[in-house]
Amino acid sequence: MYGLVRVYLVAGCGQQLQIVGSEMSVVSERARAADAAFAAVRDFYTISRYGKRRGDPTICDLTFGNPHEMPLGGLVTTLRERAVPKDKDWFAYKTSEQEPQAFLTQRLRRELALPFEPPDIALTTGAFAAIMVAFRIVLNAGDEAVISEPAWFCYEPMLLAADAVPRKVKLKLPTFDLDLSAIEAAIGPKTRGDCQHAAQSDRSDLR
Repeated sequence: MYGLVRVYLVAGCGQQLQIVGSEMSVVSERARAADAAFAAVRDFYTISRYGKRRGDPTICDLTFGNPHEMPLGGLVTTLRERAVPKDKDWFAYKTSEQEPQAFLTQRLRRELALPFEPPDIALTTGAFAAIMVAFRIVLNAGDEAVISEPAWFCYEPMLLAADAVPRKVKLKLPTFDLDLSAIEAAIGPKTRGDCQHAAQSDRSDLR
């Protein structure tokens, strides 16, 4: 579908699109590139043999790392308690609040043995948001970021959505260790990020 798009912001109603003529795609090139990069994962999830059996209670599905047990009771209790508003601004627009910043600072100091301070901590709505914020803060349009493959399947589409250029290098086989020589060779004048994913965890580093 192609057309000239006008975007209207309506308070409380999100965005409304008006299509005029037939001069350009309704969807940006950036979004189309990100979608194409994610297509293999999307198709695997929806139309592959796996997709046809996904949700079958008779199989042990370890594909995406989703939980296989009910959430811990303490976690559910904490979420329930914090969902109950204690003042009129409980659900207001927020920035990173001091209490969780201080808590996370102490935990990260112990875990990583680094001198974190509360202002170093930025709270987001989840890991996806944190990674995208990091990409947007660190990378300019056209900057390159090195990723090692096999990588987390959202790095490439998220980099493309941030107007950045993924530079892919292969992990060492059969150990899947980082190939430091290949990473060094991939670094060029436009490189501004080195995003590596620890295969044994959900922690990512953007350097």
